[in-house]
Amino acid sequence: MSGKRRLACCYSALLNATRAALRASGYRVPKGSGSHHYYAIQSLRFTVGLDATTIQQIESLRKKRGEGDYVRIGGVSESMVAEAIVFADDCCNRIANWIRSEHPDLLEG
Repeated sequence: MSGKRRLACCYSALLNATRAALRASGYRVPKGSGSHHYYAIQSLRFTVGLDATTIQQIESLRKKRGEGDYVRIGGVSESMVAEAIVFADDCCNRIANWIRSEHPDLLEG
């Protein structure tokens, strides 16, 4: 799998976790709003309580993924992918732990 695709997978995992936190809180960002990814990511301050630095890092990953998909061909280094994997894994785990803690009823069979 290319570095560009792996970076996109990291972003997709983060976006899905973000949407899960938002939905667990009883909200969603309607598609077609033009900036639904941006607003979903920003909601992490209010749902999970992520700090501004982490939110900015997610936004940075969103922009890198966009550049990889739409602007640059190649241009995604292995170190960038490795950092994205670690970062996405950490954030997804933080979001999953928040859902387990704050909304355990959503996880029961």
